[in-house]
Amino acid sequence: MNKNVSIFNDVLGPIMRGPSSSHTAGPYHIGLIARNLLGEETASVRISFDPGGSFGEVYRLQGSDLGFAAGVMGLELTDSRFPQILQLAQDREVNIEFAVKPLKTADHPNAVDIRMSSGAGRALSLSARSTGGGAVVVNHLNDWPVCIDGKAYSVLVELPSESVDSVSQMISRNGQLLRQIDVQSLNNRSFLTVHLKASLSVKSLAEIRSAVGETGIWTAAPVFLCSPESPCLLVLRRWRRWLKIAGVHWGALHFLMSRNFSVSLKTKYWPKHSGVMTL
Repeated sequence: MNKNVSIFNDVLGPIMRGPSSSHTAGPYHIGLIARNLLGEETASVRISFDPGGSFGEVYRLQGSDLGFAAGVMGLELTDSRFPQILQLAQDREVNIEFAVKPLKTADHPNAVDIRMSSGAGRALSLSARSTGGGAVVVNHLNDWPVCIDGKAYSVLVELPSESVDSVSQMISRNGQLLRQIDVQSLNNRSFLTVHLKASLSVKSLAEIRSAVGETGIWTAAPVFLCSPESPCLLVLRRWRRWLKIAGVHWGALHFLMSRNFSVSLKTKYWPKHSGVMTL
């Protein structure tokens, strides 16, 4: 399958607080996806790591606990309150616990299980992996296998098997599908995983909820798209100004990056910083 290369995650690395993209930025993205799926303000969350994995050994040393907490609390990764996020959670009466115990889903060094609930009683459990460079995959939701990487609008629906066709038609009619709807079935129950280019309309979501009930649908917005105020866009604009001064055409640089070429940045504007940058 073709993969779209991100200049930030695949070339430069994510915009993040350190010290580790896989142990700090990755946990933040997992926490934020979990918060989106819950769909309500987090009241309680238990985050578990396998003793044989890397999280169990370094989650305090490398800021994984802060990353997960900031994500489930809905803070920006660059928020100045990031180092104090656990105290902020206490102040807001959000119960965040960390545990190291054997996990059934620990098939990766950076595996994690999350169980969380809202004040209104909505609950979910998920398992996920931080796969490096800030990239993540949520691979189970309430024991159903899924694949959510935070790069698309995701809709997940649990429903009676006899309703699969009608609900699939609702989604196909009103959504912009990125790929075919994934359907799993077990004991007369089915689970749909949908990835979209844009979020479903309020009307479409209401139609689906009327068919399956409020507790049978979960949605998650992308966590890797830049908002206008995002630090990654500010960096991108600064890069474009520098490249213009240096006489490097943005389109040409993108072409070279996409083909893993080496670019020689020797200009009269940066004589002390000239050299070869492998992209």
